[in-house]
Amino acid sequence: MEEQKKAEKQAAGEQYVPEEKEWELHELPAIRTELKKFVVCLDSMGQDRECTVECKEFALRAALRFREYWEKFERDQLVADRDALFNAR
Repeated sequence: MEEQKKAEKQAAGEQYVPEEKEWELHELPAIRTELKKFVVCLDSMGQDRECTVECKEFALRAALRFREYWEKFERDQLVADRDALFNAR
């Protein structure tokens, strides 16, 4: 429709000014989540010794980095799924 108006204006030698449109805002639905809790265990793999403080801190940092990565990955996937469903409408 707009292309036709543009062509007509140009053919008549007039300047084409596109119409200002107001787009309807769409509220995206909230992503439903569920809290999950996990336990991290350390094992000396048969060495029969206690883990040092450094070992425990390293394992905790690794678990926290994994959790951050996993949560971001899951959130990104949920957003992509939601957006794909919304855009399919």
